[in-house]
Amino acid sequence: MKTILFLTALACAMPAFADARDGMAEAERAGFDAYLASPVYAARLADLVARAKPLFFAGCETLAQEKTGTIVLTPVHMGTDGVPKDGKWKSSVLVNGCGKERIVNAFFVVGGDSNVHFILTYPGTTLADPALQRDTVMYVLMAAMIKSMDCKKQTVINTRFVSFGEASEQSKTAAAIQQAVPAGGEVREVWAVDACGKFLEVTVRFLKNATGTTISASNKDVVEITPEQAAKP
Repeated sequence: MKTILFLTALACAMPAFADARDGMAEAERAGFDAYLASPVYAARLADLVARAKPLFFAGCETLAQEKTGTIVLTPVHMGTDGVPKDGKWKSSVLVNGCGKERIVNAFFVVGGDSNVHFILTYPGTTLADPALQRDTVMYVLMAAMIKSMDCKKQTVINTRFVSFGEASEQSKTAAAIQQAVPAGGEVREVWAVDACGKFLEVTVRFLKNATGTTISASNKDVVEITPEQAAKP
């Protein structure tokens, strides 16, 4: 079989998900933590889980939300009403349902209307931001297509950070993986695809350079996995 390598050079850079809490005043951090623990934010998390349900838990009636982690991307400033007035953050929620586990991710931002909005992104531990995820999915599906030519609809159902440099998912905690990416070099991830009931994993490589980030995915790096493996986070 001919090997096909898909490459694209992007103007955006591989994001650095360093937690920006250190850039917030102590009172702001306390206020933001109180907001994250509030019923108002719990309702927003319920909204994002409901949004994720038809995409990543199709046909599942009941979902259980287990735990949430949050990374501050730009310092958050709180209003007197206890709601953020600016800033960006990412929240990841571990969700269980119908034998599947997913880390459901959303990026939150305070809009020009002073309301908190979120963008639901792909589940898992990818380090890519929403824009980079959007550009990556096309190359993942193109690589997977070689092994699923008879499938009319392929869907990315999970992502998994694998390594950068000397660090890997085996040697670093999940929190550390989410909070840092290398200053340069290659980041390797695996993206899982549901191709009409056949589950495939595609290796993706992100190479940071002076102009942005190059994405590469090859059909030779596509492997079939079991439904049980696909159900894991």
